[in-house]
Amino acid sequence: MRSLTLLSLLLLSSCSPRWTYVQDTGGNTAHPYRVCVRDPDLSIRVSPAVDVWRTALAGWRPLVQECPGDVSVEYGPAASCVGVTALACADRIGGSLVTLITGRSEYDPAGLLAHELGHIFGAQHVSGTLMSPVYSRGNLCPDMATVVQVAAYQRADLTLFAWCH
Repeated sequence: MRSLTLLSLLLLSSCSPRWTYVQDTGGNTAHPYRVCVRDPDLSIRVSPAVDVWRTALAGWRPLVQECPGDVSVEYGPAASCVGVTALACADRIGGSLVTLITGRSEYDPAGLLAHELGHIFGAQHVSGTLMSPVYSRGNLCPDMATVVQVAAYQRADLTLFAWCH
C-alpha cells in the first residue's frame, strides 16, 4: 500500500525537479569531471543522469559527458559487481568505473547511473534518497542528503552545490 501511495504522489508531482539556488561563484575553472560512455546508444540513454549531476555539481566542478574520462561507464557481466541482485555498481566510493549489468539495467540506465555517480562522487547508501540501497525506478534527483555526503567526501563548500527537493 505504501508503494502505491508513493507512486501516486510521484505521478501527481511535477515531472521536472525543483532545485535549490546555487550561488554564483564567478565562473568555475576547476578541472571538469568527465563521464566517458563509449557506446553511442548508451550515451544517449544515460544523458539525463549526467545532466542532473551537472546541475548539482555546477558551482563546485563542471561535469561533461565525453571521453577520455575520469569516470568510465560500461555494460558488463554480473560478475563485475559484488551482489548477485545488483543492477549496476561503482568500483568503490570515490572510484572511477560504473558497470551497468548486462541484462538487468536496460530499462532504466539513467536512473541507475544517477545512483552510481553518487557513489563515484562520495555518497553511500541512505534509505529514502537517490542513494537508497533498494532500487527506485526513475529517481534521477540528487537530493539534499546525497549532496551533503558528496560535499563532505570532497571536502567542498556545500553552498557550491545544488540538490533536488
